[in-house]
Amino acid sequence: FDLTAEKSLSLAPITRKVLRELKRDVRVTVFYQRDQIFEFRDLLKQYGNETDRVSYQFFNLDQNPGMAKEYRVASYGGTVVESGVKRKNFNYCTEENVTNGIISVTRDKQAVAYFLVGHGESDSESPDKREGYSQARTALTAEGYAVKSLLLVREGAIPADASVIIVNGPRQDISGGELRLLADYLARGGRVLFLLDPHTVPELVAFLKDYNVLVGANMVVD
Repeated sequence: FDLTAEKSLSLAPITRKVLRELKRDVRVTVFYQRDQIFEFRDLLKQYGNETDRVSYQFFNLDQNPGMAKEYRVASYGGTVVESGVKRKNFNYCTEENVTNGIISVTRDKQAVAYFLVGHGESDSESPDKREGYSQARTALTAEGYAVKSLLLVREGAIPADASVIIVNGPRQDISGGELRLLADYLARGGRVLFLLDPHTVPELVAFLKDYNVLVGANMVVD
């Protein structure tokens, strides 16, 4: 039993869900420094308790430079998640990294997230802390997504490989033709994430009412 108040000795629900649905064998390799092994072993033991599909091994980085070079690991805590011929490297062994690695190496095809552009949206490559979305882009990449931009006016269709369309902070309304393309995509089971600022896109707000999504005109000031 995990009696800690914040359940710090338990895996997150999303991790347990991923492990329950795992259909392929996965191996996790961790390179440690001295006492680090206890931290990593305690974490990965929880994965082993959830499923027989996950195995793990540890190597002292200082004592196994050849193995570290083979796995392309150069830092203490470096972690490699493998399944079949697929391999994903991380700088440190954390639950988030291991779970993201498992998702990445066991996925049949790569998920693709498209950032809609052409309406004054925030730049997904900009590191600006107020307006940029580069951290979101990096986080999606870490979870195994390919991240691309989509100029729907030019393309004229939602790409067939789209896992999700992200509409992040448009400053001009999306045209009727583009909204019809999004509606068709949603009708086929597609996914769209809308991130909207107040008083900017009234036509898009009206469009969302058709899906019983009511966008308030209020603000939250921090």
